[in-house]
Amino acid sequence: MYDGGGRRLEFHPMNRDTRPYIQELIEYNYNEDTKEGQFKFNGYYYVDDATELPKVTFLHMTLNEDKPYKVEEVDESNSPFALRMKECGVTCGMCTRYYFNELENRLFQIEIYKREKIKNTDVISTIDDDDGGEMDVCFFPTDIQIIYFRVLKEFNNRDDWYKGIEEVFAPKANNSMQE
Repeated sequence: MYDGGGRRLEFHPMNRDTRPYIQELIEYNYNEDTKEGQFKFNGYYYVDDATELPKVTFLHMTLNEDKPYKVEEVDESNSPFALRMKECGVTCGMCTRYYFNELENRLFQIEIYKREKIKNTDVISTIDDDDGGEMDVCFFPTDIQIIYFRVLKEFNNRDDWYKGIEEVFAPKANNSMQE
């Protein structure tokens, strides 16, 4: 479980076509001069390298101190989120909240131009099939892989970053009917 320490990469929009799922971030490198970087991770990224790359997406990168400066137990049972969850049959109660000093917080529009798979890390589970036998299943295929990217634009604040996301991913109006 991510508790907030270390480096964190979040991709937007949050759909499987544009963002990798990072189960474990192994390494992150970014060169300020060339505006290119790479990250090595264990997880998945559903793209066909030959036909779907390069791919434009948005990256929110943070780096926090490894150890929190404050940890507290909080009763979340009456929070707005807990009340919504209760409607779905999920009970919320005590939770642990971590507070970290933030060392870096950057917002980018990036182009992912290459992906290199290094090692398959699938976890295979054995389940019963309909005939009473057993079968092996992989629910989440994962690999250790490296994604190479270049920064197309860096944003100074979250509002501008969200506007950039809208500009790139909002459905385009069809103007051919206006003649």
